[in-house]
Amino acid sequence: MRFKGTIIWTLVLMTLAAFVYIYEIKGGAKREQTAEMAKKVLIFDKEDVQQLVLKRPEEIISFQRAQDGWQIIHPVRARADESAIQGIIDNLERAQIERVVAETADNLSDFGLQSPQVTVELEYAGGLRESLRLGDRNPTRSFVYSQRDPEERIFLTQVALLTQAQKDLFDLRDKRVLFFEDSQVNELELQRGGEITKVRRSPEGWTMEKPFQTRGDDSSIEALLRRLKGARVESFVEEQPGSLTEYGLHKPALTITLTLGADAAQKKLLIGKEKEEQRYAQDQSRSPVFLIPSNLVQDLDKSAFELRNKQVLQFDRDEVDRLELRSLDQTIICTKDTSGQWQMVAPESSAAKTWKVESILSSLSSIKAESFVEEDPRDLARYGLSKPRFEAILKSQGSDLAALRIGKDEREQVYACDETGAPIALVAERIVATLSPELKDLVELEAPVE
Repeated sequence: MRFKGTIIWTLVLMTLAAFVYIYEIKGGAKREQTAEMAKKVLIFDKEDVQQLVLKRPEEIISFQRAQDGWQIIHPVRARADESAIQGIIDNLERAQIERVVAETADNLSDFGLQSPQVTVELEYAGGLRESLRLGDRNPTRSFVYSQRDPEERIFLTQVALLTQAQKDLFDLRDKRVLFFEDSQVNELELQRGGEITKVRRSPEGWTMEKPFQTRGDDSSIEALLRRLKGARVESFVEEQPGSLTEYGLHKPALTITLTLGADAAQKKLLIGKEKEEQRYAQDQSRSPVFLIPSNLVQDLDKSAFELRNKQVLQFDRDEVDRLELRSLDQTIICTKDTSGQWQMVAPESSAAKTWKVESILSSLSSIKAESFVEEDPRDLARYGLSKPRFEAILKSQGSDLAALRIGKDEREQVYACDETGAPIALVAERIVATLSPELKDLVELEAPVE
């Protein structure tokens, strides 16, 4: 009998445990979730929102979700600022009823709801619509009086909802000067009157095609594209201009053209007259004329020199295994052994200071033109380069890798070119001293025997 009683009590305890789990734990979580949902101002899935309308006493602004993001469809047709619209929708989705202040109200004006600050309307996929009226702030100004349509009760919700919904049209529209992805840009062209600078992207980097063919300065070109991508409109001047003449956009001071993607689509930014510390501009694919800061134009208006590669020598330092420094009075030759150590073979045979030779190679690789004098010179003697006063010759496994020639002086600069003889550049005169070490500075002294 005692054994039978134990079984009965075990079954009772198991039943009670199941009840506690189902009602108190599992059921409690469900009740909490239900209570939490009951506090929400609006219950919806953010991805279902297809239209958003902000009705204010002075204006109505309407937005529609499109394949490529949110669009303003009234009072202008333009791209919307995705983060601003998402901010409004996120705040609506998170908004909670803090406290119900009245189940009905005889005078809605007491709460600023007779003529609301903003009425927010949402339309979801399937055509269902909801609206929320936002009135005055409460006495502590921490919350805002609100009312759902068609309900009569009035409640308090977070004031952030009102702040977001009161943003003006300028804050709610996309202010990017030009819409593009910099990784998609294949060509960049800058046109000032009849002067054109054009660069093209290749697997090896940027190449300049106009006004001459040479390597582009990858870092300068990429910096320009980043600056252009991040550029923002300061104000919109005219949505549908009848004429561009008054803005200087009929004959722009600067036109920036981007060629994008496999289909070679083009984006053009026209930049016109100055207005105080701003410039008129227009994205040619859109009608509005807008203002951009003058310092942005300064950052974008780059010359051919600024966008070209200014390195005088192009070589891979790791490939160099022979360095010849030839001046009018001596020739120094160093070679690198299989262990990576440098040895001097002329004018004498000895160990060389590896760090010093590597420093010279580093200096050679970093020489940049301060200006270019002639792209395709016919007379190297004019610059003292037919019989240079100094040469640095770099070799790899017996083959010529690169060579630098230094010629005449020109006002604290010297004429220089590579082994091809073109183009002729002016570089800082101090380069010569850096590349002309004394013999004693290169020789690695043997450690004294103790």
